[in-house]
Amino acid sequence: MSANTPLPLRTRYTTAVSEDVKVSLLATLAAWLPRVSPDALAPAVPAQLLAALKDGARENLRRAAARCVLAAVRVSPGLAPALLLGGAAEVCLKWVSDALPKPALRLDGVLGAVVVARALQAADATGGCGLYGDHDIL
Repeated sequence: MSANTPLPLRTRYTTAVSEDVKVSLLATLAAWLPRVSPDALAPAVPAQLLAALKDGARENLRRAAARCVLAAVRVSPGLAPALLLGGAAEVCLKWVSDALPKPALRLDGVLGAVVVARALQAADATGGCGLYGDHDIL
């Protein structure tokens, strides 16, 4: 988490054992992120959110991380490059492909599609760089 993140929130997320506690902390983070300047956002925040998005074992944690990212980007679009261009699109694109044949994963598929769409918007806003690394496909 960021150095500007309140200390209890930062330490609680990394030490929390319960998934429910982490989901609640992600909801708190979603309320706090729009108040942060994109320049003041520490690299640890997107890294923690990406780790939560990649967590294949805990669906609730994954969904809470996606909701956190989407809520922050909706309120503060300036945070999109920092939160979405670090690999979130690739992870969420896998959610979409996994959800197509399985009705139980449709919510993950929809959340993943929205995250990918927001990442594409962020890539367009930054000149198309960042989403695919150093390679431009268009």
